[in-house]
Amino acid sequence: AGDLVNSVTKEIIQQPLVVIPLEKEEIWVEWVPRAKGGGLVDRHLPDSEIVKNAIKANGGSRLPPKDAEGKRVNFKTPKGNELIETHYVYALIMNAEGDSIEGYCVLSFSSSKIKAHKDWMTALYTQKGRPPIFANRAKISTSKVKNEQGTFYIYAISPFADTWRE
Repeated sequence: AGDLVNSVTKEIIQQPLVVIPLEKEEIWVEWVPRAKGGGLVDRHLPDSEIVKNAIKANGGSRLPPKDAEGKRVNFKTPKGNELIETHYVYALIMNAEGDSIEGYCVLSFSSSKIKAHKDWMTALYTQKGRPPIFANRAKISTSKVKNEQGTFYIYAISPFADTWRE
């Protein structure tokens, strides 16, 4: 639990993972529920009708709705599929010293990981002079958190140097 894993090679990645973020994307992913066999159905842009309608039906909130017991549940499409807000960051993987490119990755942020994504992007976009996101290197690791839903791991993202500006 808490390891970063290359989902293609199944290798465990040494933490922290040093990356240069290149591009970000927000997509709402439609999935068949696991209880019905699971599987990807479609990807929807944030301004698509299906996403706007799901948010509107939730009183205008992007936070997933709560069930009768007060637990968060996924948004549902008219067909009963799950609709999950997901942010992707496409990045280059650097060596531990941050001076050589070793590969590339796609980091996926959904559910409890969205806050880490938003905090990261806010840190990058509020720098003086607003350099592009690829002007930054970041260290990605995981941290254990606990809430009423249970114990799980989320991304812990920090600047490669002492500060984002450095």
